[in-house]
Amino acid sequence: MDKALAEMRKELGPSFRYQAVRCFAAASDGHPLRFARVCQHTLGSCYDAYQKQFFRKEPKHVYRVYLFKNDASFRSHAKKLFGRVPDTPFGYYLHKHRALVMNIATGGGTLVHEMFHALVDEDFPDIPLWANEGIASLFEQCQVTESGLVGLVNWRLPIVQRAIRENKLPPLRKMMTMKDLEFYRSGGGNYAAARYFMLYLQKEGVLVTFYKTFRDNFKRDGTGVEFVEKVLGRKLEEVEPEWRKWVMSLKR
Repeated sequence: MDKALAEMRKELGPSFRYQAVRCFAAASDGHPLRFARVCQHTLGSCYDAYQKQFFRKEPKHVYRVYLFKNDASFRSHAKKLFGRVPDTPFGYYLHKHRALVMNIATGGGTLVHEMFHALVDEDFPDIPLWANEGIASLFEQCQVTESGLVGLVNWRLPIVQRAIRENKLPPLRKMMTMKDLEFYRSGGGNYAAARYFMLYLQKEGVLVTFYKTFRDNFKRDGTGVEFVEKVLGRKLEEVEPEWRKWVMSLKR
């Protein structure tokens, strides 16, 4: 941890503030009170909730968290540190560098999302894209409770509802078995579908059971379909009409 913070100080200089929180070495050029809140609530409380709900042990690695105060700082520092201008206004996780790079002016939801990607790297490195993005995006909008994080309806709802109305949403089985590139090509539709399927599993009280069952039996079915059907007690084709109807009933 000390080494990571020292290297970040060398990279960013004295205009940034620095803090160690759980397994995170954090730095920000934003307002000190905002930085303190993010460290306490997001990097602290949300991390604790993730660990309590999903993961088997504490991470072995230190993750660097860069919290830039606005879009200009985010883009310029990302280019300087990692050699690329971001293609998102929010933030992202770099597996190679174990770094979470954020425009914190857009809110803390993306940070909670990217924290899942970082932490699941150690707990379930083979998790397929649909499940990884589904759970991560579920907690973009969430509450911290005694039992862990609870995902809430968020901005992705109109995307999945429109895809259902226009008959452009692939069946759940196809989404869960498609290649990564195909998943990414949907323009956000598959992200939204995966998120709201995870919200459905949460509603049914089986989200955490699904994750742990899938993780512990991954070699038996790398798509996760078998374990979704196991925790719900039904085939996906039976679940899908009910899930779609429920999604269409949701309101922001």
